[in-house]
Amino acid sequence: MEVELFPPEAPKTTMNFREKLMNPGGIGVHKEDLVGMEEDKLTIEDDDFEVSEGTRGPCIRFCTKVKERLYRPWRNAIIIKLMGRTHTYGFLLARLRQKWSLLKGAISLIDLENNFYVVRFVLEEDMRYVFSGGPWVIAGQSLVMQRWKPGFDPNEATITRMAVWVRITGLHVEWFNPEAIKRIGDLIGVTYRIDTHTVAQARGKYARIVLNWIDQAVNC
Repeated sequence: MEVELFPPEAPKTTMNFREKLMNPGGIGVHKEDLVGMEEDKLTIEDDDFEVSEGTRGPCIRFCTKVKERLYRPWRNAIIIKLMGRTHTYGFLLARLRQKWSLLKGAISLIDLENNFYVVRFVLEEDMRYVFSGGPWVIAGQSLVMQRWKPGFDPNEATITRMAVWVRITGLHVEWFNPEAIKRIGDLIGVTYRIDTHTVAQARGKYARIVLNWIDQAVNC
């Protein structure tokens, strides 16, 4: 697992697996960089969990109180994946820096199995900007994302929806009304956003919208 904070450049320091998990912001992160990110010193008592024998060995179950504390630092996180061919961690990190250069706070990028990544934001407004913006395209490939959820398993996860830009041609100019365009877009998927030029009726050749496109299975 690799964790790196940006936009500030972190010094080249090695960390073991335990240190990566215990450090909420990654290598070389200062306390002042973690404003808005929980410094949650969790203590687990003996009565906060139970151990049983599972089908593949010992199984531990934490109580609701502990799980809520474990989930808290990830409340501003999203899960992302590039559709198509894979890229290195460093390549993706550099491109995300370019795409999201307007963010106000720091973020950390964490790689998972099956080419999924978790992006954790210090500021909720940054998370909302990224999640509601886009669609984001890197090296000609769509970046799909979803809000982080407890128990996400990258080896079992499938992508069934993604945001895509769609051009609708052949429309009469009087149909370039936001409500009418939304209804037309909803015939294909779920209309997520309408291009500003379309709303302003500045372009008449086509209507440009963002659709939340849904399929039974998306090849990833």
